Amino acid sequence: MRFIAILLSIVLLPSVALAQNDTASPAPATAASGDDAFDSPLKSPQSRQQLRAIGRYYKRFAKDLGCDTFAWGTISFDDTQFVLKYLPSGDKMADWTRMTFITVHGLTGDKKKDGALIIKTISDIEGEYIKSGKVSSDENYLSPDNEHTMFLEYQMGPIHGASVFMRTGKASAALIQLQTRGTAMAHEDALKVQRLVNPQAEMPNAAPDQKVPVPPVPAAAAQPETK
Repeated sequence: MRFIAILLSIVLLPSVALAQNDTASPAPATAASGDDAFDSPLKSPQSRQQLRAIGRYYKRFAKDLGCDTFAWGTISFDDTQFVLKYLPSGDKMADWTRMTFITVHGLTGDKKKDGALIIKTISDIEGEYIKSGKVSSDENYLSPDNEHTMFLEYQMGPIHGASVFMRTGKASAALIQLQTRGTAMAHEDALKVQRLVNPQAEMPNAAPDQKVPVPPVPAAAAQPETK
């Protein structure tokens, strides 16, 4: 139940509408050869084509984490998030033991506005995980573009996870999580996740000179301007 609750809270974090072409080229009318046959509660062909394109784009992250099949996806009701789940080849959602779970958030494309939104989203994610699970590592870094990123390692009941939050496109960022169920996560797996935001990481709490506190966000800057 806790895992379900935190999924819902993450999906409802503040974001802006995702650009149609920010992270993936337009999807073809039919699935390309080699595309994964994913499940989704969405029935619209247009929505499924959009999911297929986004799932294909983010598969590169999942494949590096040992999950090479796009298994499930959906789009939030307000078009601000994609939720994507990847499994090792041959595994099923019903009894998964390893999963890459990616939530894609829309940004504005304006670096200043996005900086505040990224900080707010990181703070909200950290608060939810601390409240709903046991966090063993919580690190914040600055990217080469001077934007905030996050690494978390946590446990929620039988779920062990390592996650990062980072910009992944001109107008998008993503919470990328590797999760194992029923067994503790191998140190090497957590390290692969952490290196997405800190390539020099050698241990879950490595590179203290790169760590930076996340500053508070002024209330006026927490949400992007809308017209």
